[in-house]
This record gives sequence, structure tokens and C-alpha cells, in this order.
Amino acid sequence: MHLVGVLLTASTGGPAGAGPTVGAVLSALDSVTSARDGVEHLHVHITPRGVRLTFYLADCDQIDAVGRAIAIANRAVIGPTALARFTVADFKVLDRPGGPRPDAR
Repeated sequence: MHLVGVLLTASTGGPAGAGPTVGAVLSALDSVTSARDGVEHLHVHITPRGVRLTFYLADCDQIDAVGRAIAIANRAVIGPTALARFTVADFKVLDRPGGPRPDAR
């Protein structure tokens, strides 16, 4: 299991207004995610900077996990979803330095 954080920020020049709700973000991501993406869990945090996503990805190595998280986020911001006015601004691998715990399955 790998954890990857992705930051989405509002695109410049887009319409101003209230940011999306956590429910709208989850719905947007659900609409562009398939079982092949390996998402076990997803955490959404709305911040003043934008939307911070934490993907918990299974059955892949760390490099593939980063690629999957960024690909999902890009599909959500490109599509006609609540995230359409956002862009992928940054990502960070959030795995523990020693990797997954030995007892994790």
C-alpha cells in the first residue's frame, strides 16, 4: 500500500466562487476512477490553497502509485466535474520511510 498526496489548486482566470464540497470532490473522483486504478481509500481535505487529496493505492510499486494518483487527478480536472476549474499543482509520496509496516497486508 502506498500513500500519495496530490494538491489541486484553482485555475487562474476561472470563475470565482465557493470551492467544492468534500462530497462533490469524492463524487468527481469516483466518476473517473475504475477498479484497475487500485484505490483502496481516498481522503479529501479542502484548504485555502485548494483541494488536498490523499490516495491509498494497493497492488503497485511506489512509482506506479504516483502515476496512478496523478492520472486520476488529471482525469477529474479535465472532465466535467466539480474539479473542472482546478489543476494538479503538486504531489508528494507519503509512505513511511521504511515502507509499509511488515504486518500490513
